Formats: sequence, C-alpha cells, structure tokens
Amino acid sequence: MSEFLQRLINENENAICYNLDILEKFVKKVYRDFSSINNIKILYALKANVDLNILNTLAKLDIGADCASREEVMLSIKSRFKYISATGPSFDKNDIKNYLENDIHFDFDNYSQLFAVKEELYGRMIGIRGNLKGYCSRFGIDFTSKEFVNFIKDYNIKIQNIHYHYGNKDKYNLKILCYDIIESIKKFNILSNISSINIGGGIELFYKQKQESSIVEILIEFKKEVERLLDREIILILEPGSLFTLPVGYLKTKVKYIIKQTKTAILDISSFNFSSWNKIYPICHNYEFIKGVKNSSFKYKVVGNTCFEEDIFGEFYFLHELKEGDNIILFPIGAYNFCLLRNLHSMKTPGIIYFENGKLVYGR
Repeated sequence: MSEFLQRLINENENAICYNLDILEKFVKKVYRDFSSINNIKILYALKANVDLNILNTLAKLDIGADCASREEVMLSIKSRFKYISATGPSFDKNDIKNYLENDIHFDFDNYSQLFAVKEELYGRMIGIRGNLKGYCSRFGIDFTSKEFVNFIKDYNIKIQNIHYHYGNKDKYNLKILCYDIIESIKKFNILSNISSINIGGGIELFYKQKQESSIVEILIEFKKEVERLLDREIILILEPGSLFTLPVGYLKTKVKYIIKQTKTAILDISSFNFSSWNKIYPICHNYEFIKGVKNSSFKYKVVGNTCFEEDIFGEFYFLHELKEGDNIILFPIGAYNFCLLRNLHSMKTPGIIYFENGKLVYGR
C-alpha cells in the first residue's frame, strides 16, 4: 500500500482526493506517447472536471483547453491556459464575437451560429464542427448542405479547422473515422484550405488496454495521407478529458452499516449521487490494498446510503470481514463526479483535498 493511500485512509471525514503528482506524471507520459507525431496539439476537455487546482496543473504543463460553455472558457482564462478552443450549441452571438476578437479558437457547431455573426466572418478563416453521415449525432454541420456551401462561398470564408467528436474510440472505429474524414477532404472542395483537424477525445480505451502504440500508428498514417492530399503539413488535435482526470481521483469513506444476513455493506456515500457515469470500486480496506482481489470468502454487496434501490456500487471481494466504521477508499473517481452531481436527500458532498509534492494539501 503506497504512502499516499496510507495517508488518505486516515482521513476522518468523507473526502475526495485529487493526486496532482499522478496527474503531472501521466500528462508527461501522454506527451511521450505522442512525441513521434509532428505538430500534434493536446487539449483537456473541461467537462470531465473543472477543479481549479487540476486546471492550473494542466495549464502549467502546456496542455490546451477544450470548452463547451461560456463558464468553461472563463475558467480556462482564469487558469491561464495558453490555447483555448470552444465549440458547442450553448454559445450565443456575443460569445462568438468575443472569441473571434480575443484569440480564442471557435469551431462553429451549427449553421445558425454562423448566420448570427455573418458580418464578422467575411473573408475569415474559421473552424467547423463536422457531422459525418452515418454517425447518428445531432452536433455539427453537414458539408453536403447547399445552404452551408453557398454561405461559405458568398462570404468568401475559408475553413481552417475541422472538428469531429464521436464518443469512445477503439482501433476499429478510429480507423473508420480517419477514413471518413479523408473521404470528406477528397469530396468537398470547401475543405481544401484546412490546416488542422480535431478528432476529439474518447481515447481512454487505448490506455486501459495498454494499446497506446496502436492509436499513435493509426494517427501517423492518417496524418500522412491527409498531408499528401493537401500537399502541406497539418496540425492534429486531440482533446481527452477523463483520460487525464479519472485515474487521479480517490474517494475516502467508511462502512456505515453491515447487513450480515445478505452480506451487504452500506457505505457513508452514495453511488447514485456521486458516481453516475463511471464504475468505481474499493481498492483499500483499512490498511490493506485490495484491488484485484478475487475468490476470497469475504464477498459483499456494496451499496450507497440513499433510499434509491439502485444506489449500488457492485459486488466485491475483500481479504477480511467488513465491520461498521471500517475505512474504504474507492477508485477511480476523478472525472464526471461533481459536474454530474445529484442531490437526492440533500446529502452533503465530500470535501476535496489534494496530494501534491508528496503531501496532503487542505483548503485550497
């Protein structure tokens, strides 16, 4: 059991801890993984976690910011990200004008956004979020739309960046996406001026399956083919979110009650309220590291503390019998927790502490 986990297990209250040392090490690893790709830009999708200390750490490591709301842009400015990119349907006319005037990159999500600021766009280079046929997404612009094509021509607009974001990726669907983007560049003359391509995030599976080299190989070949078609170098953009923050979050809680008849452990935290997107699991019981324990005689159904029937973490094996008051650390919980927080029963949310430079830090 690491020194970090030993310190965290001693916390008296429920607390989520963001390990900023792990975050820094992992960002540097990702940079190394993609170092063989020339002109690659890595952005952090703020929707995963907007904790200011996480944002400040990422900004210092020269990661860019990917924003989907005015509020996320403001947080990115506050954290001093050097490069800020924004796209999404939430931005209004005034937001877009402001970004165009202040060196914040904006990718238009729909035709109405373009039309709202048409006078400011004449003769400009802009970014567009594309909508490829067959991907069942409500976001982005269809390049086959005559209205859109005519608008681009009438206002002498050149498309500088194209942006595609289609959820989680694996080797199969990433290759298909790359192929479809290449075919779009071949087909649509309005894409002949692009200098950058943003293929979104959703690359966590490559890391979970230890296939980092696979995504690099796919993207190298994709970039080479695009550059051959356009006869110039392009910038490739990735915007992962939970890839960075999910594995740096740990939740310290306690066993509140044990129901011996059903071997159920009720924790002093709610899965329903606090962990709606990601499956989290116990990794420490008191001072024992239990990640990966299987087939022991101590198997418990671990549930949350609300009155919701489905407030369940899952069934897990432990090395020893659980008792009321035992300390538990849950993992991974660094992404999509506070931003998707539910408030059933108006329960108090965990406090936040940090692990930085080998020490627990409070009250930042």
